[in-house]
Amino acid sequence: MIKLPATIQMGDASAVAGMLARSVSMAQNEIDCSDLVRFDSGALAALMHAKRAYAASGASDELKIKNVPDNLRRLAQLYGVESLLFTS
Repeated sequence: MIKLPATIQMGDASAVAGMLARSVSMAQNEIDCSDLVRFDSGALAALMHAKRAYAASGASDELKIKNVPDNLRRLAQLYGVESLLFTS
């Protein structure tokens, strides 16, 4: 499982997205958001990038994003990407 940092904001979203893209694989198919406390839309961008990288890897299952903070879920809803990122 890949653990997100406590903060993901626009300024560091690119670095986090790169880390996630390198980390996701068939063996690493879960992202844990439990440590995430400070974020903006950059966190959504990083997660979307990870989803695309995982799909491009040829994996047959879905990348799971777990322990999503309520505020991040609401932000995803606002941007219209909740169903793309989170399965439940």
